[in-house]
Amino acid sequence: MASFRAASFLLVVACLASLALAQINVARDAGFEKYCPANSYAAPTADWYTDVAAVQSFLYGVPAREGACVADFLDASGNFLGTIEQDVATVAGAVYSVTFELQSVNPLSTADIDVSFGSGSSNGNAPGFGFWSQGSFQGAATGATTTLTFTLQGGDVIVDAISIVCIANCPSVFGDPHFIGLDGKRFDFDGEPGNVYNLLTDSEVQVNTLLGQFKLGPHSFINGAIMSQIGMRLGDHSVVVNAGGSDLEAFGFVIVDGVSLEDGAVVEFNDEGKEPIHITFDRKNNNAEKYGIGSHDYAVGHLTVIYGSQYAFTVVLVESGRDHEGNWVVPYPRRSLDFAAQPLALHLRPHGLFGQTSQPSLTRSASGMQGEREDYQIQSGDLLGSDFTFNKFGL
Repeated sequence: MASFRAASFLLVVACLASLALAQINVARDAGFEKYCPANSYAAPTADWYTDVAAVQSFLYGVPAREGACVADFLDASGNFLGTIEQDVATVAGAVYSVTFELQSVNPLSTADIDVSFGSGSSNGNAPGFGFWSQGSFQGAATGATTTLTFTLQGGDVIVDAISIVCIANCPSVFGDPHFIGLDGKRFDFDGEPGNVYNLLTDSEVQVNTLLGQFKLGPHSFINGAIMSQIGMRLGDHSVVVNAGGSDLEAFGFVIVDGVSLEDGAVVEFNDEGKEPIHITFDRKNNNAEKYGIGSHDYAVGHLTVIYGSQYAFTVVLVESGRDHEGNWVVPYPRRSLDFAAQPLALHLRPHGLFGQTSQPSLTRSASGMQGEREDYQIQSGDLLGSDFTFNKFGL
């Protein structure tokens, strides 16, 4: 592990072999670690609730499926909980994959449990004490908030390693550019190539994009605009993603606080009094849809940014112009960026071309915007700028 630029900036080269690392888990305190007690048996967890009493994070007598703690269906007084629930920030109509790990507390018998999320549900038996079993199902979200519910039907069970990942109709921006908003509605944005526009703005987070064009010939371009660069401000830190150029060897890249990231990089910031930031970057080839993007673009790079308990962002480096053997068949590669975002907290009210779609009360035109196109243009042209009408950054 090497440290550079500042004590809070840690860069680790890691093997991101699992797709789960590439996907955004919208469940909060998914492993019951946030309130995990260090020196006691159990402690209440604020991100989950129940019909009886506070859900407890337990240090158990068996290894947790992940981390150190699990959740039990017994409260601090030994009473059985009928349910364990969490309200999750979702997108109406989006389809989510739900996975979880179960284990019976009784070493001689199984436990029966129902799990539901949106339109989906699952019923199964947890194996005896000491053996974990994974359950999974898919469900479409019912609105901006969808409840994940575990209902105990018989026995006693411990729960761990919960994952809720969007797999279809996910909120994202892609192509020239097409939007699937945080309300599930689709619209297109007719921006001007060469201009910088704001995608999402909040008091501590700013995401802008520079629009560009695909090159057709030495002095000609394909009609329409694509996202060629994305700039993020995350508190006092910055992330710049460049899709690359039209030359064959002008590959895309990612820069964090002025430092270029290598394939497999993991960056963490833990500044005192600030939201922790977790960033991963890899250059794996994949379908952009696997990363929660609403398209089948060919991805050659993938960036994930988790801003504490507030936002999760994905930027995919897209490339086309090769044949199935990887040989270039066009003189000018077509490189662009796709973008996905998910608020992790229920109270957030961002603005921007994309962010405003989280607020159904806003009056928006048929084109999907509040106001006009120019209201979202960064007047200075700075990829990290905040000089536009609906700015909320730093306010």
